[in-house]
Amino acid sequence: MHLSKFLPNTKSHYLRITILTIVFVFVSLAIFQMYTAFRRIEDPGSIYLVMFNFVLSGCLVCVSIYLWKLKLWAKKAAKVIIGLLVIVIVAGVFNPFFAMDYYHLHDQASPNWLLLFAYIAPCVMAAAVCFWALDKYHEHFH
Repeated sequence: MHLSKFLPNTKSHYLRITILTIVFVFVSLAIFQMYTAFRRIEDPGSIYLVMFNFVLSGCLVCVSIYLWKLKLWAKKAAKVIIGLLVIVIVAGVFNPFFAMDYYHLHDQASPNWLLLFAYIAPCVMAAAVCFWALDKYHEHFH
């Protein structure tokens, strides 16, 4: 029995690696959303946030499963989710409120913007490569 029987059914190894990467990221995010939901489930004021975390976790797992099966709608949904993640990561780090909070919490020190760029640049590059691979191998999806 070969391990390749359990991988996405495509001839392109590059697309397989891309799908494995995207599925790993989405399932990791789903696990984190479930963890966040279960931590806040006892607080009656955050019931809507808990429900949102459960729904988001279910959507991420659903998209991951159907992306594994090479469905065209899952590819489009994955591209939208990856695009939103890039926007949230970049906007979340390079905003003035982050700098103000960092300044007050870390003994009046300014954030090291070069170090922050070094943290988010690989994420943005990986997202760009995933976008490129999903667009290049569009004929493998049905």
